[in-house]
Amino acid sequence: MSVTIPTLTTKSIHLTMEQDLILQQQIEPPELPVLVPPSITPPTIPELPVNNPPQGARTPISGETDSLTGEVVHRFWDEQTQSHFFTASQAEFSDRQNNTNRYRYEGIEFNTPSSDITGALPVYRFENQQTGTFFYTLQSPDEITSQFPVLETDGIAFYAFSETTAPADAVPVYRFFNENASASTGTPVHFFTGTEENKDNVIANVPGFTFEGPGWYAFES
Repeated sequence: MSVTIPTLTTKSIHLTMEQDLILQQQIEPPELPVLVPPSITPPTIPELPVNNPPQGARTPISGETDSLTGEVVHRFWDEQTQSHFFTASQAEFSDRQNNTNRYRYEGIEFNTPSSDITGALPVYRFENQQTGTFFYTLQSPDEITSQFPVLETDGIAFYAFSETTAPADAVPVYRFFNENASASTGTPVHFFTGTEENKDNVIANVPGFTFEGPGWYAFES
C-alpha cells in the first residue's frame, strides 16, 4: 500500500499580514524595568583626638630648622586625602598652617632626636603617587618600593629609635592601620601617635583602626 505524504504549499506556510501582527504581539516579551544600582556612600574617617601642646612648650620659629630635620613632629589632618600628614619641616608646617581649607592642625605629636644622637635612625617618608597619602617607616626605601611600586621615596622625614636602640627616656610611637583609607587607596595608610592617651582612645573609640604596636621610639612632646 502506498502512503501519500502531504506537500506544503506556499500558501500554507505564509501567514496573512494581520495574522503575523497578532502572532508578534502574542510572543513579544514584556519590557523589563531598568535596574539602577544603589548609590554607595564612601566611609567616613572619624576625627581623631587633637594633641594640645603642654604649657611652656617650645614653639618652632620660621626658618629655624632645615627641611625634614626639625626637632618636633607636627600632625595634620588632610581633608583631601582623608589621612594624616606628619612633618618635622618648618616649611611644610607653615605651608599647611596657611591652607586651612585642606589641612586641620592637630598639634605636636612627639619630639625627635637629632641625627647625631647615639641610636638615632632615619624614618623615611614615602608618597603614594596615585592618592597623595604618605607612609612612614624605619624600613629601607628599597625594601618598601620593591613591595609597593606606587610608593615613591620622599627622603628622610625625621630621626627616631628602634626598639633595640631606644634610650631609657624614649617613648613608643604607636602605629595603627587605617582600614577604610587603605581599602579606598589600595595601599597601606597608617596613623601614628606618641601618647598613651591617644593610643587608648583610638583603640576604644575609633573603629577601623587596627593597632600594630610601636612603629618606632621618640621623645615625649
